Amino acid sequence: MPEDTMDALAARIELLLEQDGWARTREEIAGLGPSAVPILIAKIEQGGPELKFIERAVLALGEIGGSEAQAFLATLLDHENPILRAAAVTALGQAGGVGHAQAVHNLLSDEDGAVRKEAARTLAKIGDENSIEPLESLARDEGQRFLKEEAQGAVEEIKKRQA
Repeated sequence: MPEDTMDALAARIELLLEQDGWARTREEIAGLGPSAVPILIAKIEQGGPELKFIERAVLALGEIGGSEAQAFLATLLDHENPILRAAAVTALGQAGGVGHAQAVHNLLSDEDGAVRKEAARTLAKIGDENSIEPLESLARDEGQRFLKEEAQGAVEEIKKRQA
């Protein structure tokens, strides 16, 4: 793609990430297709003062999907910021990142409750029979009811897909 076209695409993505109507914006970014992936990755790596825009870029990668997006999202699963870890887990679920289910299992014991909850939700979408035991273990944890319910729901979804 010519550089001026890439610059225009990058400017369009920047504007979209900053819009208030995030649901519509996500669809517009996803509509840009795979050519948006390297720009979104660069935006995420660059960081910035507005975490919500970086989080949106992560979620947009999940909307676009594809192997390049999934591979990058997997690298964010151990990011220092729990908001970005949770967004990466969610985005992998959106992107159908079945090959990353084991990495998502590891987040069921993350220090952050929101990350654990998103990991359970994502495993409901991409998990397999190997996901059931870690989720059942989380479901037995009496100390965290909201996680218990997510984990139980995820086990049911996985079993439904296997039937």
